[in-house]
Amino acid sequence: MIKDHVLLPWAAELVKVDKAFREILTAEKIDDILLLIPTEWLASVASTSVEENRNVYRQFLLNRLSFTFIKEAQHARQAFI
Repeated sequence: MIKDHVLLPWAAELVKVDKAFREILTAEKIDDILLLIPTEWLASVASTSVEENRNVYRQFLLNRLSFTFIKEAQHARQAFI
């Protein structure tokens, strides 16, 4: 849990870092990374096609990008300030 992270009391620039990382890890970058996954791996995951499996991973990662840890971390930091 974020509230139990040992470095949380020193995480003073959460918004700044989150913004910087979101500029680096774009949907296009995720697509580029997913193209690096060997086809054999994606073919062995399920009975669906390689492209369907790749799309499942893509959607999972995009959903993780939209999930913000910042609000939870800021709320948890209030206990330390």
